[in-house]
Amino acid sequence: MPDYLGKSLRSGIFLLCSKSAEYDINNADLHKIAASLEMMHLASLIHDDICDNSSMRRGYATLNSEYGTAYAVVAGDLVLSKASRLLADSNGDNLLFSKFSLMLERMSQGQLRQIGSRGCGNLERGDYLKIIELKTASLFSASSEAGAWHQGLEDSNLASFGHHFGMAYQMVDDYKDLDSKGYFDKDRMQNITNGEYTLPLIIIREKTGLGYQSICADFGLHMVENDILPDIRTIVEKHIKKASTSMDYLGENQYTHSLLGLLDYLMNQLSD
Repeated sequence: MPDYLGKSLRSGIFLLCSKSAEYDINNADLHKIAASLEMMHLASLIHDDICDNSSMRRGYATLNSEYGTAYAVVAGDLVLSKASRLLADSNGDNLLFSKFSLMLERMSQGQLRQIGSRGCGNLERGDYLKIIELKTASLFSASSEAGAWHQGLEDSNLASFGHHFGMAYQMVDDYKDLDSKGYFDKDRMQNITNGEYTLPLIIIREKTGLGYQSICADFGLHMVENDILPDIRTIVEKHIKKASTSMDYLGENQYTHSLLGLLDYLMNQLSD
């Protein structure tokens, strides 16, 4: 699969969770909801790239850098409208549509919080966690629980899996964005460029008492001197364990095995 097509993580989690919980959803509806999730994610990436003024994603030029901001804004809106249309055609319970609307609202709130926090010298860990809960974890949580919503049900265990997976996923992503080894998915150290202080910087600030500007001025040195990887691992591992525990009620089957494999893969991204 070409890199620019991404990992289809959210749709994959939706399908695995729906199958593991044995929800009675026909294949046509499954595929529509899965596609809708990926398109909503794609729309959010297009809009993120505009907000971040990013020129590259997954090694390819972003829409805004290639065609301009106005084109990218409308393209993102078009993708989102197509996703909504697919969802409406999925013959799901009304709960599915109301929950997805709430999820999109939460993602937007997260984006606004992140933009509003740029350059904030007193950003605390709790502020960061709230941002990623809204912006990232809400979509993963929705992906996990969407099968239940389609049936007019709610499943707090599946929602918990998605929430904790999403929190861990974003923390790993933020670490890899600043890791000295580099990361292929977006502009190098984009968060620092935008004045967005993520978990690695927050931990260094907590350890040293230095301000964010001082940390960013020589970030590589502070990463080495403060050895933050064990701290990141500890926090991520807590979310991984909570996500794993959330799946216990389903028992063992090929789908839960795959979901647990995703947790292992995520944890392995923080290996030395």
